[in-house]
Amino acid sequence: MESLKLFIMEALEDAVCKGNRPNRDPIGGSNENLFVPLIKLADKLLLIGLFQDEELQSMLRLIDPENFDPDFNP
Repeated sequence: MESLKLFIMEALEDAVCKGNRPNRDPIGGSNENLFVPLIKLADKLLLIGLFQDEELQSMLRLIDPENFDPDFNP
C-alpha cells in the first residue's frame, strides 16, 4: 500500500505540472482523464487512513495552492 501511495503522490505532482500548461488538444478532450482517476484513488487511500497529515497537506497544496500554500504568490 505504501508503494501505491507514493505512486499516487508522484503521479499527482506530475499531472499538476503537466496539466497547467496551455494545451490545445489534450488526449480525451480535457484534462479530466489526467486528474480524475488519480484523485479517486487518492480519495480511497484517504478513506482507509493511509495518508499522514503532511502528505495530505502536500496534496492540498498541489490541488489548490492559493488556499493551502502560505508561500503562494500568483
